[in-house]
Amino acid sequence: GLANVSRCRGVLTLQALTGTTLPVTVSGVAAFGVVLASLSLPGAVAISCVDVAFGAYLPGGAAPTYTQPNPPESPLIQGQLGVDYFNGGAWTRLATFALVDTLRNRRFALPPGQSVVASQIRLVGTSNVGGGVNVVVNAVSAWSDSGVLGAFRYRQFNVSSALVYDMVFSQGNIDVFAGGAWVAAIPLAATAAGVLQTKAVQQLDTMILTHQSFAPALIQRQGADSEWQIQPVQFPYIPNYDFGDVVYTNFTPAIWTLTFVNFDASLGSTEPPLPTGGAHYTISVNGVAATAIQQPSSGSYSSSNWTGTAAAIQAAIESLPGVAPGVTVTQTQTQSQFTAFEVTFGGSANQGNGWAISGTVLDKADAAITAQQYQVGVAGGEPIMSNTRGWPASCALYQERLALGGFQGVPLGVLFSETGDPYQLDTRLTASTSPFFIIIDGQGDETILDLHLGRTLDAFTTYGEWWFQPGALSATSPPTVVYSTSNGIAPTVAPVETEGVTVFTHASQGLLLEYFYEYQFQNYSAKPVSTQASSLVQGIVDNALQRSTQSVDTNRHYLVLSNGTAVMRASMRTEEINAYAPVVTDGQIVAVGANANAEACWIVVRQVNGQSVAFFEKM
Repeated sequence: GLANVSRCRGVLTLQALTGTTLPVTVSGVAAFGVVLASLSLPGAVAISCVDVAFGAYLPGGAAPTYTQPNPPESPLIQGQLGVDYFNGGAWTRLATFALVDTLRNRRFALPPGQSVVASQIRLVGTSNVGGGVNVVVNAVSAWSDSGVLGAFRYRQFNVSSALVYDMVFSQGNIDVFAGGAWVAAIPLAATAAGVLQTKAVQQLDTMILTHQSFAPALIQRQGADSEWQIQPVQFPYIPNYDFGDVVYTNFTPAIWTLTFVNFDASLGSTEPPLPTGGAHYTISVNGVAATAIQQPSSGSYSSSNWTGTAAAIQAAIESLPGVAPGVTVTQTQTQSQFTAFEVTFGGSANQGNGWAISGTVLDKADAAITAQQYQVGVAGGEPIMSNTRGWPASCALYQERLALGGFQGVPLGVLFSETGDPYQLDTRLTASTSPFFIIIDGQGDETILDLHLGRTLDAFTTYGEWWFQPGALSATSPPTVVYSTSNGIAPTVAPVETEGVTVFTHASQGLLLEYFYEYQFQNYSAKPVSTQASSLVQGIVDNALQRSTQSVDTNRHYLVLSNGTAVMRASMRTEEINAYAPVVTDGQIVAVGANANAEACWIVVRQVNGQSVAFFEKM
């Protein structure tokens, strides 16, 4: 049977607004309330949602910005932002949300299927801070529910065992349900393809969404069923990448300092005796030594003794394999017992930080050469993800790192964050826990569609399956990624975990495969599990796994097909049970999910008074 049947929203249509020029900052907002902005609509319009980007700050302080977490744990400002609409007779409050000292994105929405007729919208701010605060309104947009249905997907948002939300993703919107009842809406910048292929990873109050068409988005529950924030993930640094179609000049060269100590015959002992003309030394780059150089000495520590040394060091370094022209060496200082040189790895072919210099004195016992890196080298390029180059297709959390994969510009690239900090992507850091970037050795236009955490971290692509060898992730020793099988995954059907194996849908959308590790081959295999019911599983577009509950011993794997029907697979691997049966209802099934309460959740399109209406239902 079905319970908690709730209507879903259709594709939203943007309504034009005129009036207050935005962005706007209003000063001195206090407890009596201030109209921040007043906007007109194109006539009397049936409004379903109003989006507002807003924030506040103390007079004399800095303007609000997006923060993580949002809101701050101890907000400096407490107030309210209200959205009112004018229906021709009076102003009526549509909704009210908290006002704090960060930027917030809020969707003031009515439940799906409901609307209000409005000709004007206004924003009203209040604050309990003495002397008032400054309130910033960056954007306002009003939306109508077109009634036309688009793409739908279900996702759970599991805060705790007692607090599970159901989310219905649609074009431009996420509707949030608690206990089957609608509680909130969240704006979503996604087309139909974005809705169907958006990937998500979630822990506690935070969810990260990825798709190649929009910047990774952060969704956070903020203390109440109706309080939800969505914003671009705030990465302090996005690493550069050389895409190969542009000549980049923005690289930062690696710079090292070489310090020569006790290189004069008049200072200290010389065992063995100092050769005629001065001590010999070698300069090594990445462990490879150049031909020895002799350092002239006249018996006193004089800068004149070092004339020509910089040129000799430069010639020695550029003579080594792997070093291209463009290296410069400059004498930086001369003191009573040491002289220093700065080595810069310039030239377009020497970009990056792949250099390690050392010096060895050959025939003066008390002389030494020390080497220190002065500046980290950073290769030229542009951010690996941007509005220009596109964004990652998939995401996962693995060993306390955020993994982003399937970049539109680098389809087989995987970027790992710093251990313990999912937002730190600065690959210029050099510790083992630092962020790092790798590229899987695929073929042609192969693209990572899913990063999936199963027995190992797995990468499912358009053409094949890969897995990351177990072990602690380290930036100084990147993981080995092993190619296993060549099936490819259906782009809109995420893998599921059941009974110790990963089950995924073949790229053809007509075959289910168990992905499991076989010790005799030391590799993963992909075994078909739907060949005996192939006629039932053609055109798979979505799936979900419902855990066994109460008296039902089997896990139930639900498959939604492109023709609007569904199939249930009852599975018990240890008992060799793998049974398929059609799921029948009086509507078109378009999406399925299962939440942490082991409830099967469906989105079904039914005809109501001759109109197609989508419903969120629980079996």
